[in-house]
Amino acid sequence: PEPGPKLTPAHPLTAMVYTSSGGPSTEGGSPTWSSPAAQEAEANYEHADRGLQGLLVVFSTCILFLFFALPLWNSALLLSSVLYTHFLGSGPMIALIASCCSVFFGYVILLKGFFQSLPYKARSAQTVAMLAGAVLTALGLSFMLCGHSLSDRALSSAHQVLADCAFAEPSAELARTSALLYVLHSSPLCAARSSVELCTGYVATPESAVLKVMESDLNCSTFCHKPQVTGAAASALFSRVHLGAPCQAAVARELEHLVADLGAQTYYQGCMLVLIAVVMSLMKIMGSCSPMPSRPKALAPDYGATSYGHMG
Repeated sequence: PEPGPKLTPAHPLTAMVYTSSGGPSTEGGSPTWSSPAAQEAEANYEHADRGLQGLLVVFSTCILFLFFALPLWNSALLLSSVLYTHFLGSGPMIALIASCCSVFFGYVILLKGFFQSLPYKARSAQTVAMLAGAVLTALGLSFMLCGHSLSDRALSSAHQVLADCAFAEPSAELARTSALLYVLHSSPLCAARSSVELCTGYVATPESAVLKVMESDLNCSTFCHKPQVTGAAASALFSRVHLGAPCQAAVARELEHLVADLGAQTYYQGCMLVLIAVVMSLMKIMGSCSPMPSRPKALAPDYGATSYGHMG
């Protein structure tokens, strides 16, 4: 057989990848298109690629916001109350908020590097799955650690308040302050006042603020003791309402059945995120190990060919 036509820079099949100088342009490490039609096609591709980037950024940001919403809301709710921060501290909540912010900014950096540093051939579905798995794993581990810490602190504080209220670390100072305020409130000059805050000699302290929040939010009175109140003195320190439930029981119930449940919820949410990342990794491994589909064999050169000698 005669050899086929030699592909030269002037040939129609190769003219698009050659510049006017007769050779391919290797600027940027790969041949560039030189014809107007090819340049228009490349511009359309770049426009579509930017649109895909924007869609991926918006979609993934919305998904991350849904993951962040509930833990961040719970953390802000606990931080806004002096009652919870007194018994739990602010460490677990601040750590959770900081970890969410760190994961988000790390995700933004990874996404920027994914689109700007990686070549187009490396932007495969497996690379996207690896990026998503890394973000979900980091977020899930953060939720697990912070949620477990929050739940453990809540249960420990609830046990201390019920078992050793007058001497335990988170409640001893509250018990002393409550006893002093009840003595002040039961004095003749203060018994007729609606609140101990109006009595002469009252000094606002962080412990008195916690006791006030207990009475208003938990509808309770007294803490770790039962004062002997007579006359017109009210059973509550900051109002005239007679609240019979002791505050130590109400605080223990709040810590055990609300705060500990919030910590457990955050912990199990982190477990689910890590499980999703593991399943994605397993699917990626299975996809990499699966055999590639075999290509069909090339047909023989004379397959289906006819000659004039066999016709008629």
